[in-house]
Amino acid sequence: MESFQPSSASTHRPLQGNEIRIVTLHPASFDDPVFCTLDHVALDGPRDDYIAISYTWGDPTQTKDINLNGHSYPVTTNLHLALTYLRNEDKPRRLWIDSLYSRMRDVFAFAAEVHIWLGDYDFKFNRFSLQFTFDLCIAGAAKNMKSCYHGPSDDSAINTLLKRPWFQRMWVIQEVAARNWKEDSEKVKFFVGHSSLTWSVLGWTCRDMVHLQSNPKQLIQTAWEAQHRVRESPIEGVSYTMPQQLGYLLSRFVNFKVTDPRDQIYSLLGLLYGLGEVPDDLAPDYSKPVDEVFHGYAAWMLRTGACIDILSLNSRQRVGRRCPSWVPDFQGEEHEIWPNLVSNPVKILHHDRVLEIDTLAIGTVHTAGKRCDILAKSKTKSYSLDWHLLIFRTCRQYLLDCEVWIHDHAADLIDDSPRKKLGDYCEKSYQAFPSRPRGRYWSLYENMLPTDMDLSRTRAFAEFIASQFDGFAPFVCDNGELEFCNSKVNVPEPGDILCLLRGSSMQYILRRAPPGSLGDWIMVGTTHNAFSYVEPGRDGRSSEEVKIAYTEFWAKKEDKIFKALIC
Repeated sequence: MESFQPSSASTHRPLQGNEIRIVTLHPASFDDPVFCTLDHVALDGPRDDYIAISYTWGDPTQTKDINLNGHSYPVTTNLHLALTYLRNEDKPRRLWIDSLYSRMRDVFAFAAEVHIWLGDYDFKFNRFSLQFTFDLCIAGAAKNMKSCYHGPSDDSAINTLLKRPWFQRMWVIQEVAARNWKEDSEKVKFFVGHSSLTWSVLGWTCRDMVHLQSNPKQLIQTAWEAQHRVRESPIEGVSYTMPQQLGYLLSRFVNFKVTDPRDQIYSLLGLLYGLGEVPDDLAPDYSKPVDEVFHGYAAWMLRTGACIDILSLNSRQRVGRRCPSWVPDFQGEEHEIWPNLVSNPVKILHHDRVLEIDTLAIGTVHTAGKRCDILAKSKTKSYSLDWHLLIFRTCRQYLLDCEVWIHDHAADLIDDSPRKKLGDYCEKSYQAFPSRPRGRYWSLYENMLPTDMDLSRTRAFAEFIASQFDGFAPFVCDNGELEFCNSKVNVPEPGDILCLLRGSSMQYILRRAPPGSLGDWIMVGTTHNAFSYVEPGRDGRSSEEVKIAYTEFWAKKEDKIFKALIC
């Protein structure tokens, strides 16, 4: 969101109390300059008479001027375009387009309508072709007839639309979670240029898509359900602290995009409910270095009982990081973590530089293979074949290369054949695919796709496989266990330990710290698959079953547990 900051060129003042800033967009023809006035109004409650605009900034260095309260004022080019298209020719419109971290949830919840600006028409789909597609969608949704519109295809206007930045950005989670999407299906509208679709129509159109970030229906439903799970937990007799809530939300939306890395956290703060507050020293502050922000939040969350497995939300891609190795950057693959399997097992020592926790080593790294580069290799090959076919074939070749690596360096450690070992590992990953074909596990070693997979699911599965393996490094432990390290920076080395941390469900890789360090270990990464405390393959496992199995497992290993000081 744009932030209207007082300047010599404007007359607006800082906000006070429950005030928000409302822009009156004055009527004009399309080619006329944009004229606005800015007013301070009290945010009273549903449904106020303004429209909340949800949009992406675009390049913040590219700006155009609008006339604001009689003065020239710069806004991003994407907002300027939105104001140009969204204004009426005959009457003014009242809009909220400001940034207001502490009140964002209420601003969107109380608005009369929400308009989601997706951008202008493009060279592939002009106004007429896009409007024709929208009309088909509207007709199909009205009659609920699949024959009117068969859903997004690879090259359809809708599928192209869903790849626009709005559907990938972190800030949208807070904005969409505030509305009741069942009641508000006609009051939330998506705009491209002058063309628009209500949420009820777009949700119906995308009803059969499987991937969260390519499906607005799943994106919005997931955000809404996550918000209401946090909000309604006290009613159900469960009370989650704010750090626990934040850990859960971060795990659900970890792979959404932000312009500023600090917004991985700041964009979710408005969704937290309940007693207590985020400490003053953690309030949004963009003057703080990124590592300092992540370090402060990680220490606060761990110290106050958030899930240990927030440590797994770490791609380790920050260059020149100046914080401890255990501090996550809150990036990676989405997986639900909530809550700890035991009461808070962590101590944060030495001015928040060292994490102390009970640790159980379950293997020592014997050898590691090369990092998987599926996407990079696929993009360098010929595009005469569909991209998803290249992904499958590149993945297959990578697994064949892994076979050779295991045979040459670790064949004496494993009982099964390399192919069986890799196949078992891939099958565990495959079970997570949300729309896998029925029947037996489809082997990645086969050279062609299964015949019963339609194109949309084939594309989704190809993208899923790429996300599951690309950038990961395989390794074999001295006990014959094959795992993949999910850090896209670090590769395990012989002598690293594969371990469990008390209270967690993930497997972590630790390495001896250099001499003179504050602690004994540094964190290398986690493994792709979590540790199974309950028999693999069972469905419907309750949290109580998992806790019982976890307690029994750790009790049997008590004599092998040690205190790890991770720096």
